[in-house]
Amino acid sequence: MKKTINPQTACKTSDFRMKPSLANFFPYRRRTGRDRIQMLRNLMPASVMVCLWVMLFTSSAAWAGSLPFSREGQVMGVSGEITVWATDATAAARALDLGWGELRRVEQVFSMVRQGSAVNEINQFAASRPVEISPEVVGVLQWAGNIYRVTQGAYDITSAAFAWEYGFGQGEFRVPAPERLEAVKACVGYKNIMLYPRDKTVMFKRAGMQLDFGEIARSHALNSVKACLVKLGISAARIRVGRSITWLGANPAGAFWNEGVPHPRDARKWLTMLEVPGGKVLSSGDDERFFLQAGVRYHAVLDPATGKPETNALAATLWLPEKVKLDLPSEALLLMPPAQAMDLVRTIPGAEALIVDAQNNIWMTPGWKGKLKIQW
Repeated sequence: MKKTINPQTACKTSDFRMKPSLANFFPYRRRTGRDRIQMLRNLMPASVMVCLWVMLFTSSAAWAGSLPFSREGQVMGVSGEITVWATDATAAARALDLGWGELRRVEQVFSMVRQGSAVNEINQFAASRPVEISPEVVGVLQWAGNIYRVTQGAYDITSAAFAWEYGFGQGEFRVPAPERLEAVKACVGYKNIMLYPRDKTVMFKRAGMQLDFGEIARSHALNSVKACLVKLGISAARIRVGRSITWLGANPAGAFWNEGVPHPRDARKWLTMLEVPGGKVLSSGDDERFFLQAGVRYHAVLDPATGKPETNALAATLWLPEKVKLDLPSEALLLMPPAQAMDLVRTIPGAEALIVDAQNNIWMTPGWKGKLKIQW
């Protein structure tokens, strides 16, 4: 359903500094605690205020002594952040070292450009010989293959061959000639990957093929860090890699987790705010990696059928509940017509999605329709 918007109107250590972050208790709310209390006094009778104080004291007792500690940095080509709630700085540092160490490990495995990474080895040699891979890489390749099938080929990790032609990841952008894109088409298609799970090897059927796990790798990183923190005994955390976010446990403040949805055309504000109990929020848009030439936006979400930037949508945000069977990347929603994308989301129990299509229409699943306030 849609609403039209007027466009005019394994884990090791890392060396990042840790910082306590009290703002995480009340994300995206700028009023102080004193402001809120005074506002409540003005609006509510004394009897109600007494009840609220009792509720506040009771909920505060659950996380008394636990504080949020955050660490930020660059990882997997994007900004990352881990926040953990702990009773002291030593415990927090141990958890953050563990989490950031796992992010670095996953980055090393799935980087396209780092020498010695699993993906770099595959891209270099899989067209000429079988390349041995770890069970982890086998699993993520199968994950990508499943997304390829359920999207009927719209989401394809072999589209990296097209991205190279535009200069993404190289620092010098260019618009490839139509005949060049036509020639590269032979190198694109998940069906040209020969994966042998029992042998833990992979080969390409065609020379020139390239893999880029992109958002799937980032989503895998979230899952891996979360698993590490669970083993350590952390009960509450927020993990972000780029626009991919997950949470561990309940919000220690006793409310839902609040998260902003990036605006595809105005980085100064959120498109809307989400309140979710946990799970995973994934956002993608044509504003993440792009360049302009002759007034035309060329972005890195490329249609695997043509090699050209997709024209279905400007942005998509997807919420997935815990233990979902289909761990769908939000970028897949951009590569499908909005109606078809929404049909796919509805096959995932509990999932919700928002899409801004190419005409600035807002599409939402029933659970979000009428609840989210869009700010264009």
